[in-house]
Amino acid sequence: MGCQMGDIEGLILAGSVGIASLVLALTLVKNYRRCPPNQIMVIYGMVDGDRVSKCSVGGARFVVPIIQDVAFIPLCPIVTEVHLSEVNQHDEETVEVHAGFTPAVGKDKERMENAAERLLGMTEQQMAQTAYGIIAGEVRYVLVSHSTEEMTHDRDGFVAACLDRISPPLAAVGLLVVSIDIRSLTARGR
Repeated sequence: MGCQMGDIEGLILAGSVGIASLVLALTLVKNYRRCPPNQIMVIYGMVDGDRVSKCSVGGARFVVPIIQDVAFIPLCPIVTEVHLSEVNQHDEETVEVHAGFTPAVGKDKERMENAAERLLGMTEQQMAQTAYGIIAGEVRYVLVSHSTEEMTHDRDGFVAACLDRISPPLAAVGLLVVSIDIRSLTARGR
């Protein structure tokens, strides 16, 4: 009893369907991406309509091969030390401040999209440098625009002024302020 041509074709067809099914299953498994709760998953490429990316925290999403890719942004806080000295004020004094600021990537939709556009691909050190540049510039502005007496007698007011000044530019890059710790604030006459 020999194999007939129909039997061979049937085996080839069944083998082809089996291989195609295996490749499809592996593709689906490989492109189903999970995201831990301490990171933002950014799916970019061809996403919904006019959006350039889709962001989510935690959970899982299917990434369409070839037309989409995925990257992650950490949500961990970025500790930034700011030490500004010799800041001249209107009242002929110089001020020195040493403070710790802790920004982090925000989990609200607007901040996640801003972070995807401006921080994606940066290392944590580069993100810290970006935050430091924004924070140092804005704190310097607060130091110059307030009197020495206001800052030294009303620390809460000084912290609030810093927060009001720092928050909008940090939000523009996807960050928010978690905490501010003014370690020292001293003034010297000229």
